[in-house]
Amino acid sequence: RWHTYKSWRLIISIRHYIPKRKYRLGFSKAKRNFLLILISCSMVSQVLTFSLDNSSRTFALFLSASSLALFSLFHASYSYGAKYFWWYLAITTIFSFLVASINISTGWPFGAIKFSQNIGPKIFDVPLIIIIGWLMMSHPILVLARQISKHWIFFFGGAGLAAWDLFLDPMMKEFGYWSWKPFKTSLPLVKAVPLSNSIGWLLSGMALMALLNAILPKNRRKQGIDFKLIVFVLSWVWLSRIFTNIFVLDNPGVAILG
Repeated sequence: RWHTYKSWRLIISIRHYIPKRKYRLGFSKAKRNFLLILISCSMVSQVLTFSLDNSSRTFALFLSASSLALFSLFHASYSYGAKYFWWYLAITTIFSFLVASINISTGWPFGAIKFSQNIGPKIFDVPLIIIIGWLMMSHPILVLARQISKHWIFFFGGAGLAAWDLFLDPMMKEFGYWSWKPFKTSLPLVKAVPLSNSIGWLLSGMALMALLNAILPKNRRKQGIDFKLIVFVLSWVWLSRIFTNIFVLDNPGVAILG
């Protein structure tokens, strides 16, 4: 009996001093495949935009952006839960709409922009593609910024959004979707976009990132966040924009600065 008592006491002691393993199960195969389908749809649509006429290009552009926006929303839900999903959707949609509306009315913070008729549907003069773009990129960049720093998330996140826009605006101007009134100052090597636009994106991006980071949950669900998918999406956006600006749009300066 004494031997049995000592054995049980030893087992209990070992269990007491060895903590439970903390592990993440990862997304289910079905969820991961669904996210990969959305990414693939976006990639194929983006490639097609350069070989289509104006009307078909607009459709392909919407399909590409919407697919990545859906990726961001579902990835957010799978990783952080419903609360994160709904708050992210509401905050990013309202913020992007308000900033775009203010800019249309005042020319601040992005400069005096004129949108063409080919840009697609609008909500009270705000092109829907702009809201979709914010939804598409803000979640992946926020996740990356939280990995980089604990105290400068707003800065790294805002810089990430400004860098993405640095690639986006010359392409959209080249396609004839929007343009600026004549301006005098621009970033070095990026003559097609006014300096005020880049500054506006940095400031508005930092504001959104600060807001999202303060409100959205930081605790992940049991299956984790599948950070590799975030890295893959951001890498694709970055590398594809570099390729586009060098070999398609003949804007090597944008590629170098980006």
